[in-house]
Amino acid sequence: MNKILKGILRWIANVGMVLLLIAAILLTGADFILAGMIERMIVSANVEVSQDTVEATKLSNADLAEEIEGEGIVLLQNNDKTLPLSTDITRVNVFGWSATQWIGGGSGSGQITSVDTDFLASLKEAGISYNEELIN
Repeated sequence: MNKILKGILRWIANVGMVLLLIAAILLTGADFILAGMIERMIVSANVEVSQDTVEATKLSNADLAEEIEGEGIVLLQNNDKTLPLSTDITRVNVFGWSATQWIGGGSGSGQITSVDTDFLASLKEAGISYNEELIN
């Protein structure tokens, strides 16, 4: 590579570095200047909420969660129109360890902190018995 070409490439690299440095300085300055406005946009002012409102919201959310759970609990294709079970079916076979072992999970808004019942108890509550030998 000749000296002229090396000089041109060095000059382009130096100009590029200077431009990157100027951009970094300008962006840092803009961040400093706009920080207050950005914070006001993202972080709202303190909002006071009464305990009654908090409790009412929790109850409403629990009701909605139960409704969603009820609508989505059956994750089967139901090709033969088996579900919901007809009223003459009073005994079923339950398969899989998850029928007897509850696994709670999630975090944040998806966190499960308690379970009032389990799958087998829900079947009994609905008047449906299950094969105890298979469960054991």
